[in-house]
Amino acid sequence: MALTNIDLCSRALLLLGAETIQSFDEDSVEANTMGNLYEHVYHAALTEKNWGFATKDVALNRLADAPTDLGWLHQFQLPSDCLAIINVLNSSWGRSEYIKQGNLLLSNEPTLNLKYVYTVDESQLPAWFVDYLVHKLAVTALIKVTGVNEDRDRLSADLKRAKSNALKRDEEQNPQRDVMAQARANLIAIRNGGSSSF
Repeated sequence: MALTNIDLCSRALLLLGAETIQSFDEDSVEANTMGNLYEHVYHAALTEKNWGFATKDVALNRLADAPTDLGWLHQFQLPSDCLAIINVLNSSWGRSEYIKQGNLLLSNEPTLNLKYVYTVDESQLPAWFVDYLVHKLAVTALIKVTGVNEDRDRLSADLKRAKSNALKRDEEQNPQRDVMAQARANLIAIRNGGSSSF
């Protein structure tokens, strides 16, 4: 079943013993609370870590116009789904100096490659991240929805467990590759007559 933002919020509300919602437009404390906090909590959860399922690598599009900031030679358009920058590499896979201005990156490099966290459609979220997000939503909405703080310790412990599980599962499925170590290995391989694995 493809999940939606309403499904995720309703699961969080069930953890609180509250009524589920069908829409953020409903006239209820639950709908109003979830409508106000959902996007913030979702984006915060996505950017807490460089989750493997929520990262992309792209070559950025250099814009024809020069930047108005005189300290930089080129400007690049950030992808519209970019929530957070993980790293920016030049054409030699070395880290590049840049600044972010709105939805642009300014740099003196003529080409840039970007690794970033993006807004994942809820229907594409792995089950273990869904569990974490639902618990995070429940803890965040607890007092506003229930009016009491009695379950905070239990819910916080459940959230901690769900986050730990999500971190473990993400690491199992996406072991971190050391880009600089890989670049050094590639240079050595090329120097010895081999080829790059990039």
